[in-house]
Amino acid sequence: MAEPTALFLGSLAALAETGDLERRAHNRAFADFDLEWIWDPDAFVHLSRGPTGPRRIAHYALDAGCRVDARAVHAAAMGHLADLVGRQGLAPRPGVLDTVRAAKDRGLAVVLATTAEPDKVDVVLDALDRVIDPEAFAWIGDATRAARPKPMPDIYFAAMGRLDLAPHQVLAVETSPEDAAAALDAGCAVLAFPDAVHVERDFQAGVLTTDRLRPCLLEMGVERSVRARTAAE
Repeated sequence: MAEPTALFLGSLAALAETGDLERRAHNRAFADFDLEWIWDPDAFVHLSRGPTGPRRIAHYALDAGCRVDARAVHAAAMGHLADLVGRQGLAPRPGVLDTVRAAKDRGLAVVLATTAEPDKVDVVLDALDRVIDPEAFAWIGDATRAARPKPMPDIYFAAMGRLDLAPHQVLAVETSPEDAAAALDAGCAVLAFPDAVHVERDFQAGVLTTDRLRPCLLEMGVERSVRARTAAE
């Protein structure tokens, strides 16, 4: 299998560990709105398997029998996230910089194919802008660029359509099984790079999993994913 012509980083969590900061930011926002909710680490792991952004808050409120302005609570949480990130900073995950640099050197289009809300995308990219120039990305997705969020594959089709790419040209790096499903449903090869929230979870059969991105995985991830898909067929 030839080297891909595009590297899709499918999640902000592929760039930096944000899960625990996001959890703490939400707890602060809940306190702002006098909501007696506390997301502990185990609860956040479970919640991370479902919707994100305001939809996650709305679903949680429905289950709790509460009525809340989910978008307002989310906006408050993102304000707290920006504050926490500003105080503590964000570091790129292992191997991300080298792999993005290698992809660019080889002429690959590097895409951020997330369906996170735009304010969260801004917080993370602003925090990393000294080490990852946003202009390194040929295209940056967010929740406004896909008709349906992951695990639906819409963001992949949107990015591929914008860049005139076919699925076999794309290697997707995803951090959760749900997001990996979106890339697989779009027909792309997938490399699993679970973050701390999803590290104990199992990904789809045949998907290569790594705890560190490396330039050599640009080829290995494609080869293994294609072999697994061919065997399944």
